[in-house]
Amino acid sequence: MAVDLPAMQQAVAALFIASGLIPSVISANRAALSSLTASTRLDRRGSTDDKSRMLLLAPLLGYRALPRVTDAVAAVARIPSTANDLWEKAAAAPAGTSTPRLLRRVQFEEYMRAAKPLCRPHVAGEEEAADGGALVLSETGLDMAWTALSGGSPYLAFEEAERKLAQWRPDSSATLTLRAFEKALIRGRANILVGYLVLFGLQASVLIVLVIGPLLSASSRTL
Repeated sequence: MAVDLPAMQQAVAALFIASGLIPSVISANRAALSSLTASTRLDRRGSTDDKSRMLLLAPLLGYRALPRVTDAVAAVARIPSTANDLWEKAAAAPAGTSTPRLLRRVQFEEYMRAAKPLCRPHVAGEEEAADGGALVLSETGLDMAWTALSGGSPYLAFEEAERKLAQWRPDSSATLTLRAFEKALIRGRANILVGYLVLFGLQASVLIVLVIGPLLSASSRTL
């Protein structure tokens, strides 16, 4: 049986690409999934209050520990009521430099972990959850606060923070508009999910075009 040399060369080239591409894709996906789920573990310093009400669509948000009102209250209690105050505390610029317009997630997390509650937010209809407990910050609450503020982005713009805080904390008061927080959190988690779906879809397309397609073509020509 005659060997189709071009087909064999095409198959070898596809396998060569796959040998380098597939391990990289697996490694990248593993890191992506790890980053998506790592922040959902509860902090050992505290845990959520099982008696507190779960947030809207809590089972669908992708957290290992179902997010509850107490998680949101404990996190929001540490966030200043205005973007100016948040930037002053979390995005302090070196002397002689201008204040950045973007806040990085790592800066936000460092501030939140070191910060003490600035107030005890009042949540309409959830007085028991807001008034009880020691406002212990959990990893779930920390991730929820960032996701709701940034919309799932690794950076938070000053204008976006200003807009979100105005929705959650009307008149810069100690009142937390829980429904606005819940909606922002749902949108942020949805943005993250869509981003990963697009990433995985692009990876699948590349594998089909560069690896699977040439292999199928080569095999059909050699049969």
